[in-house]
Amino acid sequence: MPFNSIFSWLIKKRIHQIDLFKKYPIEVQQELFHKLLKDGAYTAWGEQYQFKEIKDYQQFRNQVPLQDYDTLKPYIEEVMKGKHSVLWPNETKWF
Repeated sequence: MPFNSIFSWLIKKRIHQIDLFKKYPIEVQQELFHKLLKDGAYTAWGEQYQFKEIKDYQQFRNQVPLQDYDTLKPYIEEVMKGKHSVLWPNETKWF
């Protein structure tokens, strides 16, 4: 398949996604919110704040306090030592 055909297909797919985002912004944001909670549920962070139990944004606000660098520093240090699934399930590539 020529490069232009692949590129054209990717652009069409992306334009379709953007159209959906514009047409259903709240639903798209809610879907992403729930995906992020699901992805983070089995991390140390997600278990500490019970991501599996969170059903909506208000509950998230009540369960997960605002953080700054000093409160996150111990978690970041664990990740820097090579520990996985601390703050996020994927590998951290940059610090």
